[in-house]
Amino acid sequence: MASTSLRFLLAAVGLAAACGGEEAPASAGTGGAEQDAAAPQGPPPDPGTYGTIAGVVKFEGEVPPNPMEGIGVAPTCAAHHPGGKYTREWYLVRDGRVQNVLVYVQRGLPKGLAFEVPRESARLDQVHCVFVPHVLGMRVGQPLVLSSSDAEAHNVNLQSKLGQGINTNMAPRQTGLTHEFRRNEVPVLVTCDVHPWMTAFLGVFDHPYYAVTGADGTFRWDSVPPGEYTLRAWHEKLGPQEQKLTLAPNGSASVEYVYRAQ
Repeated sequence: MASTSLRFLLAAVGLAAACGGEEAPASAGTGGAEQDAAAPQGPPPDPGTYGTIAGVVKFEGEVPPNPMEGIGVAPTCAAHHPGGKYTREWYLVRDGRVQNVLVYVQRGLPKGLAFEVPRESARLDQVHCVFVPHVLGMRVGQPLVLSSSDAEAHNVNLQSKLGQGINTNMAPRQTGLTHEFRRNEVPVLVTCDVHPWMTAFLGVFDHPYYAVTGADGTFRWDSVPPGEYTLRAWHEKLGPQEQKLTLAPNGSASVEYVYRAQ
């Protein structure tokens, strides 16, 4: 893999589905492909037939160490990190479960479905010279509020490959800067051009079937139309993997992704 000296094999095992083909892992800055979530045919399904999809992302083997970055150039932030160094959030694994994996429906949603855009804004903050959260999923048309809780001057560079990003400076403790995306895009790399160790990633979707795994590595979607789906899991260093599954009417389906170190 170009982004690390280690090679990883990503095996996806479907508990209720067949395994899809593997892809070469994407580097952190590839950004860009729009998602083709809609199925090519079929009438909208009866909401009374919707089911549930759940899953987990695991890691087997020795977890690579997260590198440390000196942040002495940001003195008001350095005090909040041991030894004035920030430990990157590349590999957050606890009890074999992987955090910060973006999982979403890549293909298969029936055409004709309309999903209400959330009224609540998505939020990306800068806290102690770190973007919070590190990985964020949001909707097309949903306001993204950018803010800084730091006394440091910052920058926010949304590096969209589809021309829908911004690059703007942030004053200390600035709040209320809002941005919207008009197209699907996964991932969108976010950087601070003042502090090069600061990175985050966005996933922008025109449907609600996406999730970022927490410390337990799990995700779950309720109220999913029945059908045949391609699900994609994406991690900034371990790469992407697609997997197919079938959700029966009023049914439930589960999927397990396993990253293995070599």
